[in-house]
Order: sequence, then C-alpha cells, then structure tokens
Amino acid sequence: MYGPNGFLRSYRGSISRNRANIEITSTYNTASFSIAVNMINQGTAPYKVYILNAYTKKTVAYELKPKENLTRSWPLAASFGWYDFVVEVNSDSSFQQRLAGHVETGKDSMSDPAIGTSVAE
Repeated sequence: MYGPNGFLRSYRGSISRNRANIEITSTYNTASFSIAVNMINQGTAPYKVYILNAYTKKTVAYELKPKENLTRSWPLAASFGWYDFVVEVNSDSSFQQRLAGHVETGKDSMSDPAIGTSVAE
C-alpha cells in the first residue's frame, strides 16, 4: 500500500496452518521525533521476530511469547524523520511486513537520505 511522501506498507505471508500470526502497527511521536512499532503475537507458539532498520542497516531480534505485546521505539533525527523497517519471523519464511515513510511535523524537512537505495526483499 502506497501513500504520499514515501508512505509504504507491504505485507507478505501465507494462509498455511503454520503461518506466523503477528499483528504489527506503528505510531509516530512528533514531540520526540520517533516511531514506535508495536507487535502482538496472536498465535499459540512463540516467535523470534527480526526487525531490519534500512537506514542503520542493523537488525534487532525479539522473542515474542504467545499473546505477548511488545513495543519498540526508534529515534528518527539522524534520518530526518524517514524510516524503513522490514519485519520477518524465523518460523515462517513467507512472512514479511515492511513499514516505510516519513514523520510529518509541519516543519521544513529534508529529502529522503536513502533515496535511490533499496532493501532486499
């Protein structure tokens, strides 16, 4: 799903019985110039979730127990409010969600510093 100013949400997965069942949402905090990604394991098995930050090229991993809710925040000053995250799960190679875009504050901003680069999908 595409929107203005680089907004992107992409979803990939399976309808198989062993699919990952994780709800992922994001919220902006314009006061702290950050984004929070919230993950809820709606399944009955634990998942190891990996989040790649395309701007820092760093991946973080979290273990999500069944029904567990986890929120992780990232500051966006270094990328001028731009973000690009790819979320994957160790137990389901078909699962991938991507969240990308820009936090709008109403102030002047910079062009996307990663324009023209891509994240492997």
